Amino acid sequence: MAKKIVTPGDYIHARRRDLAITKGQAARMAGLTDGQWRDIEDGLRPTDDATLQAVAQVLRVDAAALKRRYG
Repeated sequence: MAKKIVTPGDYIHARRRDLAITKGQAARMAGLTDGQWRDIEDGLRPTDDATLQAVAQVLRVDAAALKRRYG
């Protein structure tokens, strides 16, 4: 059974996995460190607009839609 997506980090994690991208690859593509990407997926790191834009680009999703998930 698939894990229920509850938090923005869950969504980012699931989307990254769907694209078969490792955390390290995603971090480099977004210009972040591995730890920064991990913190985003874990919900521990607040994200600014520039970071959300970079994450959205890596995940191939609309940045505005991703931002709405962060409320």
